[in-house]
Amino acid sequence: MSLNAAGLRIFLSCKPCDMRKSIEGLSTLVQTQLQMDPFETCLYVFCNRNCDKCKILHCRIMAGGCIAEN
Repeated sequence: MSLNAAGLRIFLSCKPCDMRKSIEGLSTLVQTQLQMDPFETCLYVFCNRNCDKCKILHCRIMAGGCIAEN
């Protein structure tokens, strides 16, 4: 995946995340922990307890709908 992050807002979750979570689980965390809309064109970054792994949730709005990438 190629991503130009210029102009994108980046949000980092302060709470550790279970790295087994899928796109749906991460979207729920965006709504509950960050109290934001997971379909905004932003990067949402989640780290594990040791902060040695991370997952990034990014939603791109396309003409036919939204593509969520993990």
